[in-house]
Amino acid sequence: MKDEKDTKLVELTSVQGEMEENLVIGILEGEGINALVKSDRAGGALPFTMDGMGKVRIYVREDELERARELLHEFEGEQ
Repeated sequence: MKDEKDTKLVELTSVQGEMEENLVIGILEGEGINALVKSDRAGGALPFTMDGMGKVRIYVREDELERARELLHEFEGEQ
């Protein structure tokens, strides 16, 4: 396994709002995959999204990307 300092972060997905963010992060962390979140939200001041505001990008380590995609795909198939 690579040294974590040398591992590149890649975007897994983007979602709208804190609820979807928490759901995806929960799925990933439940399987031992750490994620980084970058958000366009205004510090929680706006509890809704409008015209792309509130978009949340979720990143994972490049070496965990395929497994993370599989987990999200499995979850979507269960709904």
